[in-house]
Amino acid sequence: MQKKRGNALVAACLAGVAAMGLLLPVLGAERPAESPASEAAPPRTSILIELPEKTVYVLENGKPVASFPCAVGKPETPSPVGSFTISEKAHWGEGFGGYWIGLSCTWGNFGLHGTTHPESVGHAASHGCFRLDNADAAKLYDMVNEGDSVAVSGGIYGVFSNGLRAVSPGMYGADVVFVQRFLRQNGFYDGDLTGSLDAQTLLAFHRFEVSRGFPRTWSITPWHFEQMGVHLLE
Repeated sequence: MQKKRGNALVAACLAGVAAMGLLLPVLGAERPAESPASEAAPPRTSILIELPEKTVYVLENGKPVASFPCAVGKPETPSPVGSFTISEKAHWGEGFGGYWIGLSCTWGNFGLHGTTHPESVGHAASHGCFRLDNADAAKLYDMVNEGDSVAVSGGIYGVFSNGLRAVSPGMYGADVVFVQRFLRQNGFYDGDLTGSLDAQTLLAFHRFEVSRGFPRTWSITPWHFEQMGVHLLE
């Protein structure tokens, strides 16, 4: 009985030593060399722009680390809404505060930059770009890289953050992307989501009008958006 207890005690001790990673040295075997600690992965940087707040947020691994007020597009020249990436970083002229951060938007050359009109920051005053104070533009430029993701939120109304507008041929915007996606989903359009009301999109829209018994028009009005299921609450 005593011998069994002794064997059990040795086995228990060895198991405990092994659990602590000490078994190999105890048994005389050479312990494998520990691999060097791996370097921490760099944080993932992204940008979130809230149109209603007119604010640019810089995120690291999804957590905000900086924010800057900005100017956004006027209702007639709205800022793009959706998911993009930084397609270009460049040092542009004085009119852009020396810094340009371009977005991968398919329907226009939009980006974040400085301005010679700092009084416009915090207002809907641009042609669609996001204007920052020059000092903020310089800080933002150093915080982000090409390929970083950029999300532009239009608030509860999304792409219709400026309300429903009439869209005529040659006009562009995220609301035109909505129309193109609607027409594609309903079999009227097979083109790209360019965000521009071009001839191909207009012809597809005419096919939609004919299918619903609507008179053919040359612009997409708020009434048409409502027929496509867009209803903004007051």
